[in-house]
Amino acid sequence: MESDRVKYVIAVVVLGVMLTLVSWQSMSAGIPRPWAPFPLISYLFLFGAPIFVTIIFWVWNLQLFKGIGHIPIRSIALYLSFAALSIWHNLVGIPYGVKYQGREYTMIVTIVNFMMIVSIAILLIIGYRRKTFLSSLLFHWLLFAWFASYSFPYLGELI
Repeated sequence: MESDRVKYVIAVVVLGVMLTLVSWQSMSAGIPRPWAPFPLISYLFLFGAPIFVTIIFWVWNLQLFKGIGHIPIRSIALYLSFAALSIWHNLVGIPYGVKYQGREYTMIVTIVNFMMIVSIAILLIIGYRRKTFLSSLLFHWLLFAWFASYSFPYLGELI
């Protein structure tokens, strides 16, 4: 049993560190680009964002360190509320994105955002039905990777 617990801890820590890379990459271009959409969360916390997202991922998912596969209601509520806000943000921001970042950038980040919302929903359904450690881990990892990248892409005039 102790070896299983070690495996869970290693998996959660490794994926948390990978979130740091996702967060860093999302701001690496210096200006909004399709591969670096300057997400709102990263912009607010600027260069501390990669570490911030990873720490929040670990704190939010303490159950994963124990190998618990159940997706908590708080995670479902977080996903649903952020998905609704993200869709609203994109719909309101599209005209500004086209004007300031260009049509190509705006289309790419909007499509990737929508694909991530759908992918997370699929992982949520799978995780809710199966209740395995892996399904919960993948759902939570993609949820936080989305937060750190495309959930609220920068659409508008750079300050």
